[in-house]
Amino acid sequence: IRPVTTFPNSNNYDLFVDHNDQMWIISSNGVFTVHIDDMLHDTVSDYKLYTQDNGLTSLPTAQGYSVLDEDGHLYIPVRYGLCSVDIDHFSQENVPMKAVISSVYCGDELLLPDQGGAITIPATKGKGGK
Repeated sequence: IRPVTTFPNSNNYDLFVDHNDQMWIISSNGVFTVHIDDMLHDTVSDYKLYTQDNGLTSLPTAQGYSVLDEDGHLYIPVRYGLCSVDIDHFSQENVPMKAVISSVYCGDELLLPDQGGAITIPATKGKGGK
């Protein structure tokens, strides 16, 4: 038994290995994925961390019990319920998103975008425009 000193987190709860030789590590900071050979050889430099910013509904529970079923579904107890992920058929994509605000209410007044798409919000007399 020897420590893995190159892994970036020391407060880890569970680990599971998928069919692609990726290790899924449930931790206090979220869920890490790292190639199993990097962990075994203590050469971790390339890993992914999934948090509330990129997929988890909340952080894993410290005293929780994660389960991997025979179909590759990993069930992770989190602070606000349960997350599940199919670790054998997982893919990640960065999809460009564009949000559009079509109108804004300032008090009772409906404000619409100008020709360039900008909405100008006038100065008001306190909260709620009153």
